[in-house]
Amino acid sequence: MNQITSAPPLRLKPAPTAIDSPQVQALHLQEGEPPLFLEARPDAFLGLDEAIAWARAHRSEINDLVLRYGAVVLRNFPTSTAEDFSRFLQIFPTYLRGYRGGAGTRAKLAPGVMEATQLAADLRILMHSEMAYATQYPPRLAFFCRKPAEAGGETPIADMRKFMRLLPRELDAYLEANGSRVVRNCAPAGSPEARVEDHIDNRGWDQAFETDDRTEVESICRDLGTQPIWHDDGSLTLVTDMDVFTTHPMTGERFYRSYIHTQAAFEGAERRELTEALRSKQKMPSQQLTRKGEPFPPERAAQINALFDAATVAWPWQAGDIMILDNLAVAHGRAPYRGEREVQVGMLDW
Repeated sequence: MNQITSAPPLRLKPAPTAIDSPQVQALHLQEGEPPLFLEARPDAFLGLDEAIAWARAHRSEINDLVLRYGAVVLRNFPTSTAEDFSRFLQIFPTYLRGYRGGAGTRAKLAPGVMEATQLAADLRILMHSEMAYATQYPPRLAFFCRKPAEAGGETPIADMRKFMRLLPRELDAYLEANGSRVVRNCAPAGSPEARVEDHIDNRGWDQAFETDDRTEVESICRDLGTQPIWHDDGSLTLVTDMDVFTTHPMTGERFYRSYIHTQAAFEGAERRELTEALRSKQKMPSQQLTRKGEPFPPERAAQINALFDAATVAWPWQAGDIMILDNLAVAHGRAPYRGEREVQVGMLDW
């Protein structure tokens, strides 16, 4: 089991040129390094309507700051519910493809708002780009902390610009040449609703795609660049061959965006036994391979995760925090936690 500790607060300093507003002060670690905090001053807003009006008036500046820093945290804004968060998200363009065919189980909480994850509290979610197992993905994400955990439960982020600077040339060349193949599995339609303690592969494909129409599933898969493979028992395997690097559509920067490093995403002997037992029954076991279908070397995955560790920063959530991040320039994960925690997510376009 993961040891559960809380990250210390960040030591921030003023970023005076970040945004022109008397209601909000900008704070950062270093110029251009994520995250940038936009912290509302005491009594800056009388209520949510004023805060939303401020954000709408400064939307262009916020967009520019997300592009520059990779992640912007709005703190001390009067947001307390999923409905508040949903109203706030309406300032920005919605990612219209949504999460159909996504790898996680996420209940819908309000228009455009889902649970961030249902994975058990004792698990550490490795750093990743959202939907890095598909060719289509949300350009930006917004996270909202309704309730921070008693201990742990941070949403750490990794500066992918730093990751790319640290990436050894030899590993870069290997990843470029070999690409990735992500194999995922879904249980037959009509399977029991997946629970927090269940393995994600126990989720029925009708839950994953929000439909029981196979033709519609196949259409979604085409859009995601994924090959659906149906089995006689009603289960579904999803195979996606991808490049490991992606060019940012706004800046032209080249970023690592892949799931190939996540073989050890579920830690602990009990979890490994559960995963191995499940995969022994699958016709095409869930795994991350090279594009040729060869096993991805564990030592390579360890190299990548070490780079993520070197580029990662974490800090404690505060209730009401909203974090908007660039899904290519910044990766994210989740620390294990103790106590009740509620973090929500919305998917945004540019």
